[in-house]
Amino acid sequence: MYFLVLCCIVLMLESSLVGEQPPEFQLYGRAWATRDQLLVLRDAVYGLILCFPLIFTMGLLPQINTAAMYLMEQIDILVFGGNAASSIQSSLYCVLRSLLAVGVLVGFAYGGVTERTHSAHAQQVLFSIFVSLSIRCPKSSGTQ
Repeated sequence: MYFLVLCCIVLMLESSLVGEQPPEFQLYGRAWATRDQLLVLRDAVYGLILCFPLIFTMGLLPQINTAAMYLMEQIDILVFGGNAASSIQSSLYCVLRSLLAVGVLVGFAYGGVTERTHSAHAQQVLFSIFVSLSIRCPKSSGTQ
């Protein structure tokens, strides 16, 4: 699986380097994805692929299902504020559940901020729904 992923990355880099200058984009006043940077990245991926026999012999990479579970668990924790998962199915469920919740919230927020498509009263109602869904009340402990 690691070999397939890295070979796909190499093929994408090779296809972006064919022809004229690849499209650049500016971020914080610096040009990213220049031709030289793509060449260095391609050569680094080639080097990593060539080191695979040594990497696999030493056992430096985890099994693909463990790596996928860890990746989805980290996405859930770092992006959505979730918690740890115990299997790949539960980590996939947590990420999909969080994406669904964010999609619902974005729908109400977008409806609340659009001016031309709704009346002022409808905007207030949609934004109120968004705020009420966003606020999470702490559980009561039962003691006063």
